[in-house]
Amino acid sequence: MAISIPGARPFLATLGALLLAGCQGGTPKYQPSGPVTPTVAGSAPPAYANYDQAREAFTRASTNNVVIATLKDSAWLRFSGDPSAAMTRHRDYFDYGYTAFEITLRTPDNVKAAEETFVLEDSNGTRQVGKPLRYESEMTLVEDRFQYTFDLAFRHSLTKDIRWIRLTREEDGEVVQWEFPAGR
Repeated sequence: MAISIPGARPFLATLGALLLAGCQGGTPKYQPSGPVTPTVAGSAPPAYANYDQAREAFTRASTNNVVIATLKDSAWLRFSGDPSAAMTRHRDYFDYGYTAFEITLRTPDNVKAAEETFVLEDSNGTRQVGKPLRYESEMTLVEDRFQYTFDLAFRHSLTKDIRWIRLTREEDGEVVQWEFPAGR
């Protein structure tokens, strides 16, 4: 027989979030600082020790962790299992050379993720608008927010002359940005 205690669920969710923040030293793990070097035509992928280190280097989060985005790059995709399977799973990146992302969207309200609109901008003045391509998981509830995970790609290629790219969720203006060092 299950016993229900009023207010227990929000309390447990808050306690879990506080414990998690304490374990992480209070610093969000999704906001690495400094530039990242993407693999572009004519350059070798940067060297990382493992999948987690490489993937985290390419992950950014908006101020309120509403948008958590990982820029797809062979630097971390090559660690994600069988190389031929990675190429199949990430065709937008490997086959078309698109600028592609894995997006996690966390919102206080239940939204239609398929209707979300994002804007990609770069240092060369490119501005493109796009919607999710495909979903990797169902909607879940995380820390009292609805969470959606999906892929997003733009008909845009990263080149050596691009110094930064910015991805903005059109609904609320949440922004994530990657900076690329000069002379890469």
